[in-house]
Amino acid sequence: MEIYHWNDRVSNFGDEINTWLWHELADRRWPQQPGTLFVGIGTVLDHQIPSSTKVYVFGAGAGYGPPKDIVGLGWQVYGVRGPITARLCGLTEEAVIGDPAMLLPDVFPVARPSQAAKRKVIYVPHVHSVANAPWQEVCDAADVAFIDPRRPSKTVVQEIASADLVLAEAMHAAIIADAYRVPWIPVWTSNRINALKWSDWSSSLNMTIEPRRIDPPSLLMLSDNFASKAAGFDMTTPFFDLKTRTFMDVDQMVKAQHRVSKLEKFKKPLRINYLRLRSIVLESSFERVWKQKTRDLTARASEQMANLSKEAGVLSKQEDFDTQTAKQRLRLDQFLDELSDYRPLDRTAATISE
Repeated sequence: MEIYHWNDRVSNFGDEINTWLWHELADRRWPQQPGTLFVGIGTVLDHQIPSSTKVYVFGAGAGYGPPKDIVGLGWQVYGVRGPITARLCGLTEEAVIGDPAMLLPDVFPVARPSQAAKRKVIYVPHVHSVANAPWQEVCDAADVAFIDPRRPSKTVVQEIASADLVLAEAMHAAIIADAYRVPWIPVWTSNRINALKWSDWSSSLNMTIEPRRIDPPSLLMLSDNFASKAAGFDMTTPFFDLKTRTFMDVDQMVKAQHRVSKLEKFKKPLRINYLRLRSIVLESSFERVWKQKTRDLTARASEQMANLSKEAGVLSKQEDFDTQTAKQRLRLDQFLDELSDYRPLDRTAATISE
């Protein structure tokens, strides 16, 4: 059985986790079924998943474009990421299991460092933010460790799990921090941050998160925000009010996503012009002409990051976290029992308590 995950030209640790987590969790019991797909971690239920005789869904989410007709396609669903995905795909609340990256500590334990004099604070940007801003410079000035999301996934997971506080623009940095019980703060710098998927995951744990804003640290990112918004690619405002710092409720968000999805076919010309604008104007001119302005923006972002690094951070409630991870383990065992040919010799028979 092939494990499907989003694989862009740029490596991203959150997606790459799929390449090893499932085999570790399955412990030699991974199903050997050619022509079938397993769809796990990622916002991929509305991407072009390859045709297959059978698709199994475990914890994936929707949020980019029109959702797949999971019910109509006859896919086997063992769970989806959150209540918004469930509603978009025509599933009930019972299908909600949270993000499977929450199971990482089961197979990838990370020893906490000995008590150090200095608090370890790290910043993990979204993979699409890395190239648009001097994050290393921003983090150095704020005395925060910069973690590149393009690094190998196990390295990134280890950095997150051994931190004292995680400033997370990448959603999976927050999910992994939460899994290892490391306090985290959601940090947004770009309007390409997908507010719907943040709310989808946090709602699965009964959390109401409050994203903090760091101003774009470069003219390139500032202009990129403006250009992408003008071209219709803002993924925050349809679902999140930056003034009140509140998310819409699930019903409103589902309706908003349907409205956004209907516009997808009209966005291709805008996308082409937007990319052309970035390459011709932003990257070629602004960064060379306005170096001083960029330095000012970088300094401002560093100051904001330094202030955030002194805060306490948040965690999901332990009981909510335990409830969802227990559900994930149960559904994973069900999946393996139904599809795996391998049975450990020392496995005890299931019993029914009276």
